[in-house]
Parts: sequence; structure tokens; C-alpha cells
Amino acid sequence: MRFRQAVVFALCVVSLCLVFVGRLMPAVLQDHDTHATSLVVLVNGADNPNVIPDNLAYAHFILSAVQPAKPSSADTARRAAVQARLGMSSADMPKLDAALKGMHTQLEFIERETQRLSPDARQSEDVAYRIGNLKLQRTRLMDEATTRVLTALSPDGRTKLKTYIEKHVKPRIVIYGDRQQVAEGGGR
Repeated sequence: MRFRQAVVFALCVVSLCLVFVGRLMPAVLQDHDTHATSLVVLVNGADNPNVIPDNLAYAHFILSAVQPAKPSSADTARRAAVQARLGMSSADMPKLDAALKGMHTQLEFIERETQRLSPDARQSEDVAYRIGNLKLQRTRLMDEATTRVLTALSPDGRTKLKTYIEKHVKPRIVIYGDRQQVAEGGGR
């Protein structure tokens, strides 16, 4: 269970970084320590949930909803809690699970590869490029999963999920960036 929580947490952090990866990667590779201390809040979902991109919010939801192929009792209990919070019908929950089937394994692979390559990212453009490709692969995976989920659910299930995203997921997301982005009007 702790490993799963750590993976979900790490993937959430990575997803926040993906929003600004193109802007931040050169600075991270050149001067990691100086840059890290200059991060500021660009968007606080608690104050401005409507500014949080839908794809980021759905990715956060998906990370919380994916299950391993053989869920533990804790995973099963968490799924029941997600179902209760969503208020989805018992007919929509299996559709949600089917749309997310196999995601856990794919996300774990991307996370393992990213972790394996990360220590070398500052020393090699090739490694930084490979990490960037893994992040893009993860983003595509999330976008495809979002489409599968929204297509699979009933109209009522889609409405309940959208409401849950707007009221419970977006307000919990905080997007960080650098001071230059704030100066350019990126902060809200």
C-alpha cells in the first residue's frame, strides 16, 4: 500500500511539472539549485479552480482511481470509497474500471524508467530527451485514459465525474512555476 501511495504521489508531482516542463527543463538542467528555490505558486486551485486545466484534473483523478491487476484489500476499500464519493451507479463503476485496466502497470513502468534515468539527466542531453519522451508518453496515456473513461460512462456517470472533478479535484491542485512566469502574467 505504501508503495502504491508513493507511486501515486510521485505521478501527481510529475503531472504538475508537465504543465510547465518545456519552460522549466532548460533551467533545471543548467542550474538546478538556484532554480528550485525560485518556484512560486502560479495557480492555486482552491482560489481559482476554473484555471486548472481539465486534462490535469482528470489525470489526478485517474491516478487516484487506477488499481493494480490484483488489488489488495486496501485497494478494494479505496475503490469503494471512490465510488461513494463519486456517487456513480453500480453499472458505471465497472465501466470506469475497464477503461482504466492496465494503466497501473503502464504508469509503474514509466515511473521506474524515469527514476532510473533521473540521476543522469543533468549530465546527458540524450537522457534528458529520453525523460522528456517518457513524460510525453505518460501525458498521452492519461489523455487516452480520460477519453476512454468519458466514452465508457453513461451520461449520468459523466456528469457525476465532471462535478467531482470541479468540486473535489481542481480545488486541491496547486501549480508551481518560476518568478519569470509570474512577471509575464502566468500567476493567478
